Amino acid sequence: MIQDINILYHGTGATFENPDLDNSREDVDFGVGFYTTQNKEMAKKWASFKRKSTINTYSFNRIGDLKIYTFKLDEEWLDFVTNNRLGIDSQKKYDKYDILIGPTAENKVFDTVNEYIKGTYTKKEAIQYINVVG
Repeated sequence: MIQDINILYHGTGATFENPDLDNSREDVDFGVGFYTTQNKEMAKKWASFKRKSTINTYSFNRIGDLKIYTFKLDEEWLDFVTNNRLGIDSQKKYDKYDILIGPTAENKVFDTVNEYIKGTYTKKEAIQYINVVG
């Protein structure tokens, strides 16, 4: 589990002094939230989808007493992401956490989750494939 986070990046089309949930969508992998990454290249990629690319940088000395939950690429993660994409409120179980950390579904992983949602793959097949390409 992450104890100290030094720098987080938020790639978008606007500048945010502080996390802002007003523009967050419900139908994305982790639901409503302020998405950040420790990977600056990933933040650049997210920002590149916007008309104006902005990389917001946040520095922390330590997390302190924040409650953190970390997902693995497993059935729990797949259920959580699937429910969020379908607009099924699966957040309640995780409401007690201040920070959720987990893999993002991009490229083949993103496609695999979509195929699972369509019924092309069973949960077991999707997890196996995701762990190979993820």
